[in-house]
Amino acid sequence: MRLRETVTGAVRDLSEAGAHRSSPPAGALRAVRDGAVVWVFAGGETYRLERVAARGAAEPADLSHDLVSPMPGRVRAVLVVEGETVAKGATLFLLEAMKMEHPVRAPREGVVRSLRVAEGAMVSAGERLGEME
Repeated sequence: MRLRETVTGAVRDLSEAGAHRSSPPAGALRAVRDGAVVWVFAGGETYRLERVAARGAAEPADLSHDLVSPMPGRVRAVLVVEGETVAKGATLFLLEAMKMEHPVRAPREGVVRSLRVAEGAMVSAGERLGEME
């Protein structure tokens, strides 16, 4: 794992060898693993690193009937209507995130069963946008 200091831009590697050193040299990083949490001590600061699942995460869209948002953002356009037959790869929604448009495409051929969002709605990562049959 690497950490980049935001002020200086210096990159420091965290390694297993460095994580178990009892008295690190001045200015060095020290990391300690506690189950799924890694505590990092650097420059008088303490950081907690933990891998977490995205809120509202769902099973992959091609294995379910749900169409989910890949990221948080605003629904810029809904390009389909309920009952419409769509081809695999057809753009169904446009999301706006980070000042860019991101298409949400059909994972397979099918019929749009329901729409759960409207244009202008704010959505979270993993939130259901609609369902396909």
